[in-house]
Formats: sequence, C-alpha cells, structure tokens
Amino acid sequence: MRLHLSGAAVVALLLLDACASAPTHYYTLSAAGTAAVGSTTTLQRGVVLSTASIPDLVDRMQLVVRQSATRVSIAEAQQWAQPLRDQIPAIIVRNLRLQLGSSNVAGDARLVAGNAPLKVVVNIEQFDAVAGSNVSVRARWAISGGGGTAAPLIDGLDVTLPLAGAGFDAIVEGWSKALAAISVALATSLQTYAAQ
Repeated sequence: MRLHLSGAAVVALLLLDACASAPTHYYTLSAAGTAAVGSTTTLQRGVVLSTASIPDLVDRMQLVVRQSATRVSIAEAQQWAQPLRDQIPAIIVRNLRLQLGSSNVAGDARLVAGNAPLKVVVNIEQFDAVAGSNVSVRARWAISGGGGTAAPLIDGLDVTLPLAGAGFDAIVEGWSKALAAISVALATSLQTYAAQ
C-alpha cells in the first residue's frame, strides 16, 4: 500500500518536525558580582525579606518579552530553570548580603541571627523586556521592625537599562543588572531605617 501526500501535507509535516525538535533553553538570574562603590557600611541588624511579589504576566516558566506597548511574546523554548517568584527574592537576598557586608540576610526569619530583625516586603511591579532595546524593572518596598518605634520606611526604584547585546542571554543579564541596582537602593533604605 502506497501513501500519497500532497505538497502541502509534506510541508506541514516538515514544519511540525522542525517545531518539535527546537531545543528548550533554560535561564537563571544572577547576583551582582561586587558591592557598589561606597557601600562599605556593615548593617548590624539581621534582615528578613518576607515577601517578594511579581506581576502575574511574568509569573510563568516561559520568558515574556514585550513586542510593543500592547503586545507581548511568550517564548515557549526560552524558560526559567526555576520559577521567577523564587529566583527574584533569592537574588535580592544574595545582593543584599553583598551590599550590606552581612550574611545575616535571609528569606526565612529562622535563618536570621539576633533579635528584632528588620523586615522587608518587596513588590516587583514591573518586570519587562523590550525586544532588541531594554529591560525595565520597577520595585517598591516597605521596611519595618527592628524593635524600634519608627514608622515603616516605604521607598522604591524604577530601573531601565539598555540591552548589552541581542537575544535572550542579554535580556536575562539586563534583568539581573536591574535587580542589582534595586538591591543597592534597598540596601541604602535599610541603612537609613536602621540608623533611626
């Protein structure tokens, strides 16, 4: 028995085969390599990063890239190695340890030594990348605790950085650098609050 396929059917089968064989690439955010210039003050209190929320749009395993003001692309073959909602707080904790000169920073209060640690709630309001252009991250945070009576300190930072190259590696690197800049500003806020 012979099977005869039309030209369109052959093309469709080839396209399906090509789609099925596209490899999936996995990405992780990275912490800052060095402390920011001028960040030599060691914070004497522990810090607990109690919450870090992210926009629902990017709370998925696939990378999301903005194509225009009203259109995004969800890259099925470009995925996070672990959920972004877990990576962002872990990266902020690692960056804060470096910026504050202290390993007494954690996402779990049981891992922070001493009494009355400072508590930080971080809300990532924007986590965008514009294909071929830039990344934008907007974060807001509230700092409280420490055993004092000071009112919570509420602050934030908007960071937009040009991409250092093309492709998804440059986008992920840009997001990592934006989170490093946010961590520097957050470390400054923590030092200001602790000095009250």
